[in-house]
Amino acid sequence: MNKIMVVDDDASIRRLMVELLKIKFRDPQVKIIEAANGEEAAQAFSNDVDLVITDYMMPKMDGLKLAAWLRDNAPQTRIIVATGSLFGHEIPSNINIDDFIMKPFSPKDFLSCVSKVLENRKQYA
Repeated sequence: MNKIMVVDDDASIRRLMVELLKIKFRDPQVKIIEAANGEEAAQAFSNDVDLVITDYMMPKMDGLKLAAWLRDNAPQTRIIVATGSLFGHEIPSNINIDDFIMKPFSPKDFLSCVSKVLENRKQYA
């Protein structure tokens, strides 16, 4: 694994996720990229990003629109959507999100979710 992109409009949550990932992946070859919304993420995206962790509710381009864009442009990229609630929201089956994590999350739950998704990536690569 080389690159992880963290996308959240809440800078404090984005920083928390980045710091947790830095603790987990102490390898300097693992690059973590940040974006404040889906539009910014799509502009900064490159095909060597292995995992995108995105907030669901964001301005400009929400997490589901970003996930759909990723499936169209980089179907091999794994996607985790972080959200406070999925109540009342339908997730289109064609987007094929790898996992969801509910906010607020514990560091342990967040890192467990990331590990699970990355481990599944290795199994099916």
